[in-house]
Amino acid sequence: MMRSFLLTSALGLCAALSACSEPAQTQNPVVDAHAPAAIEHHSDNASEGASPSLTLADFMDCAREQNVTLISAHRAGPRAGIAENSLSAIAASSADGAYFFEIDVRQSADGTLFLLHDETLDRTTNGEGEASALTWEALSQLTLIDEEGQPTEDRIPTLAEALAALDGIGIAQLDIKGVDPEVIVANVREAGAEDRVLLISYTTEQALTLHHLAPEMMLSAGMRDEADLEAFKAGDVDLTRIVTWLGLGQGNREFDAHLAAEGIETSYADFRAENDADFDYVAFAHNGAEIISVDNVPAASAALETRSSLDNLLAHCPA
Repeated sequence: MMRSFLLTSALGLCAALSACSEPAQTQNPVVDAHAPAAIEHHSDNASEGASPSLTLADFMDCAREQNVTLISAHRAGPRAGIAENSLSAIAASSADGAYFFEIDVRQSADGTLFLLHDETLDRTTNGEGEASALTWEALSQLTLIDEEGQPTEDRIPTLAEALAALDGIGIAQLDIKGVDPEVIVANVREAGAEDRVLLISYTTEQALTLHHLAPEMMLSAGMRDEADLEAFKAGDVDLTRIVTWLGLGQGNREFDAHLAAEGIETSYADFRAENDADFDYVAFAHNGAEIISVDNVPAASAALETRSSLDNLLAHCPA
């Protein structure tokens, strides 16, 4: 069956998810004023006048059952004039249509969690040296630079600022860079974002640790085959809380179908192939995942014409 494609752009779909909060934000990028209006999902057993909502796990199940593919903005979706892992990138990618936002989380010398991919500051800021060796006061004075090495108006955001910016527009996929799992979990809970994150894990052991620390949060966990799936089952993991990362490449249709039968969603990416001017996002998205991670969010949005698929999703996940 032809898959439907959805890029939920500044939709406020987080209104469809529980546990959303409104912490303060110190940087204020502008979101596209023409983005679709916010929507709410109501359950059948709702009391009169109430507005109960789908959990993130339920929402992902609905996307899988209705053959909908969502887009994740890799490193928040940088482009000319907009740096990776910045609040401006979050705003721009949301306006394009991304709903998931992969962001990298590090910890300052004095304990503040902030967004930065590299261990050092040299490539993405006007600073230099090891990022985590500096205090937050020092880090907060630095300016981010874009992929062409040009300065931007953005400064390094804290994780709290990023979660606040995403409240009401999307889900944070947290790529944890050397931060203790307990610290990540505590910061997410402090932000009231438990149902607005995917915690990225790189090993089965790390996934099990995160799951048992925060069973209420969803995980992005790598699986290659049935043996990996059995390891998660043996570890007493709630499989409804897993989005399986199938790795870099074109996906795995057979294993994807097997995971779907278990009620598990999948994701994958092919960043290198995206550099090809003839890269076919439509064919790429047909390979089975509920989430595809992309570098070029505007190109993916244009190729997939995804905003028109919103009505189709809502027809199967009634508001």
